[in-house]
Amino acid sequence: ADVPDEIMHDITRSIQDHNLALQKRLAAKQERGTRTALDAMKAQMEELTEHGNLVKDPLSMCLPGEENITQGESRLGMRSFVARRLFSALGEALFECQRFKSKENEAVATWQGECAFIAMYLRKLAAQEQDGGDETN
Repeated sequence: ADVPDEIMHDITRSIQDHNLALQKRLAAKQERGTRTALDAMKAQMEELTEHGNLVKDPLSMCLPGEENITQGESRLGMRSFVARRLFSALGEALFECQRFKSKENEAVATWQGECAFIAMYLRKLAAQEQDGGDETN
């Protein structure tokens, strides 16, 4: 049961190399997942603000069927607003799903799990909206 020192040294070095490589992979996964949904929402709001400031004619932002909007009512048409809100919520849900998936969460490993996660996340966002928009996790 005596192992020569050279072999013990090689085994120890291999274990250390393996642990170092594992730590690097875990650090890389965490770094990829550091961008939060809040960051994504801030970027979307900045985009909306920039886009809204560049538009000289608010009617040019309207979707078909919204041509009768007067200057004082809205900068964006109602359908456009709703579409952006739904797109934003769905985008946030998909982003969070991918973040959990990148951490190898088994709950989102299948397409059924992804669909269930997205449905749960959208229900959570709807409940937060009804409660006044409080962000409690």
